[in-house]
Amino acid sequence: MEPRNGLLREAWMTATRAAERADVRIEDVHDPATATEAAALFDRVWGREVGVASILAPEALTAIAHAGGQVTVARDVSGSLVGATAAFVGWDTGTVFLHSHVTGVDAGREARGIGRALKWYQRAWCLDRDIEVVRWTFDPAIRRNAVLNLVHLGARVVAYQQDVYGAVPDARNAAVPTDRLLVAWELAAPRVLAAAAGRAAAPDGAALLRAGAAATLDIGPD
Repeated sequence: MEPRNGLLREAWMTATRAAERADVRIEDVHDPATATEAAALFDRVWGREVGVASILAPEALTAIAHAGGQVTVARDVSGSLVGATAAFVGWDTGTVFLHSHVTGVDAGREARGIGRALKWYQRAWCLDRDIEVVRWTFDPAIRRNAVLNLVHLGARVVAYQQDVYGAVPDARNAAVPTDRLLVAWELAAPRVLAAAAGRAAAPDGAALLRAGAAATLDIGPD
C-alpha cells in the first residue's frame, strides 16, 4: 500500500501548492446555492446568453455531485467564485474513468494558475477514489488550453473528433464546428509525475500524429 499512499500524498501536496500559488481556496459543491454560482460562471465564461439553456443547470450540477461525480469551485481571497469544474464517472471496456466535462475560469484571471489548481485538485480527488484516468475534450484552436493540457499537466491526445457537440449556442462556438481533441490524463504516468514536479512535458508527437491532430496545434515554449 505504501506506493499508493505515497502517490496520494504527492497528489494532495501538488494540489495544495497549486492552490496556494493561484491564491484560491478549492472546495467541492454540496449545496444548491454554490451550484447556482458555478452554473452562472460557466455561462459567463462561454458567453451563454440569458434565456438560453445553461451549459449545466444548477440542478444538473447538484445531481452530478449527489451521484458521486465531481463538482468543484475555486474562490479568491474575497470569497468570490472565480473558477469551477464539473465531471462525471465513465466506463469504457472495463476501465472506470472520470470524464471532465467542463472547467472554466473567469475572464481576466486565466493566467493566474486557477485552471491548473482545479486540475491538480481533480487529480488528487480521483486518486482518493481509486480513479486513475481522467478524460476530456478541448478546442485545439485555443492555444492556452493546449499548453495547459499537454505541457503543464502531461495529458496525452487520444483522438481528434469532428463536430463533437454539433451547433452550440454560445459566444465561443457560434457558427463554427465543435472539433475537439480527446485527451487522457493518466494520473500516475511518468509524464504526469514530472509535470506535477514542475517539469513541463513535451507533447506526445506520436500520439498527435496517430490522432491526426498534429497540424491543428501550435505549441511552442510558453
